[in-house]
Amino acid sequence: MKQEMDKKVMAVLMIIMILTFFVLIFKSKTKTLEHFETNEITKNNLAMYIEEEKGYKEYTKSDIFPEGYVLNIEKSNCEDSKGDKVETEKVLSSNENKVTVKSNRTIYCTMYFDYVGNGSKETPYKIKYIEDLVEIEEKVNKGETTYENTYFEMWQDLDFSDEKSYKDYQSTKYGDLNGTSGVQELKAELTTGTGWKPIGLSEDVSFHGIFDGKEHSINNIYISNNTSNASVGLFGVIKNANIMNLKINGTIYSSVGANIGSMVGRIYGNSTIQNIESSTNITGITDSGSIGGIIGSISSQNGNFTLAYLINRGSIINGRNSGGIIGWIDPSSMILKDCHNYGEISHTGPINTQQRLGGLIGGINNGEFNMIIINSFNKGKISVNSVNDTGKSGILAGGIIGSGGAIVINSGNYDDISINSNYTGSGGWGARGISGSYSRKNIIINSFNIGNITVNNLANNSYAHAVGIISIDYAGDTAKLNNVYNVGNTTGAIYNYGILDNMIANPGEVSLTNAYYKSGVNGTTIGTATAMSENDMKSQTFVDLLNRNKNAIDLSSIDSSLSEYTLCNWKLGSSGYPELSC
Repeated sequence: MKQEMDKKVMAVLMIIMILTFFVLIFKSKTKTLEHFETNEITKNNLAMYIEEEKGYKEYTKSDIFPEGYVLNIEKSNCEDSKGDKVETEKVLSSNENKVTVKSNRTIYCTMYFDYVGNGSKETPYKIKYIEDLVEIEEKVNKGETTYENTYFEMWQDLDFSDEKSYKDYQSTKYGDLNGTSGVQELKAELTTGTGWKPIGLSEDVSFHGIFDGKEHSINNIYISNNTSNASVGLFGVIKNANIMNLKINGTIYSSVGANIGSMVGRIYGNSTIQNIESSTNITGITDSGSIGGIIGSISSQNGNFTLAYLINRGSIINGRNSGGIIGWIDPSSMILKDCHNYGEISHTGPINTQQRLGGLIGGINNGEFNMIIINSFNKGKISVNSVNDTGKSGILAGGIIGSGGAIVINSGNYDDISINSNYTGSGGWGARGISGSYSRKNIIINSFNIGNITVNNLANNSYAHAVGIISIDYAGDTAKLNNVYNVGNTTGAIYNYGILDNMIANPGEVSLTNAYYKSGVNGTTIGTATAMSENDMKSQTFVDLLNRNKNAIDLSSIDSSLSEYTLCNWKLGSSGYPELSC
């Protein structure tokens, strides 16, 4: 009987031992395969706890960590079964694709992984520190890569003047970045001397990637350029790139002619720039270079560009071609949509070459191409003071475009434009509420000017013009105006017109439909415009008239490229005059 009891006890003990063994095995495997808890994953890192017995073990990405993460050995920690610390460098190692655990005893580790990205759309490279921007600049400018089809995301606001925006603001590993012939701490390199080195040097050495600011800001960028014809901005040159969702502020100077924009100096190829806001103050040199609040110049004969939701609040001083959004455009197919300038644009000093200043665009190269400006406005003052003018060339200023033609829809100028000049040469010069001179193809629909247009013609030059909407200055130029108005005073020039002035004997097709101006000056030299009193133009009756006119316009019948666009409604605005509600 006792032997049978002993056998039963032994059997029970054996079962318990077997169950315990399997529990321990399962527990060990569970520990080994328990990679990380969901709540332990953050945007910056993830953590994983493991128990490993004596031996060698490799974990691949698919085992324990997703794409775009790398092991942070310094942050990780390990201990043995007695609770004694084990040096992580001796038991853990990793490369881009795997983590290796090698130990002569059982260890327990908490491993931390940092997110760095791999440049794919799903796992973009992170921009977390100023150094991340510096490394992009160095690789692009050394010709190592263009980052074509490579994605970047900003993870936090960055400030060039704030030590916290650097991994190591005292680092000297990047050498002399600011041209002072000596190596300083990184923060000093980027905030003194020539300051930040723009990303991209030329069309062949340029940035081709996708940069998403994720609504973050780059603060206190500082650039002092002394290289002639350079491309200057956060990005110097981009090609077939996409830059979006970013704010920027700071100061940019140039002692020589250059292409300067707070975001991009020069664009090639097909690119998209959208949802950018700049409060960067830019100062150039008289008679040279192109300066835009966002983009310096667009240099592509066959490019297709979409520029949308761009806002400039910074001031622009000097530069041959100066625009609140873009300084200069070569012939390209382009859409400028929902772009606004609040920054003041000014020019002082003697003038030796033709100057072009525009609330949105400084100048557009002559030529037939499809450029559309829609739902955009200027609220920045434009002024030129060139009383020491040598008389070699003139000044062209416009509330939307300084010089050149475009299709302008649902857009307007709110602020004043003034020119003081003793220019004595020939050729049309002066200021216009919407578009300046040499306009080629002009279609202006459902748009307006409220700002005063003043030309102080100090030399009594017979070519000076002050016009509310547009002038025709070049043989063959065309202009189609429909549902437009001007209430700004046009004064001081030899020719002062409320809507349009034709300056040549053989213009192209010119038509005015439903054009209105405040009485007191001549309306137009071609076609018919309607003079109205100030009180009438501030009335709801006038708003209703503009809306009826708008409803009768068939955009596709004016130009086939306009069929996809919609005309905005009018309402009484804070100025007392009709404004657009888009």
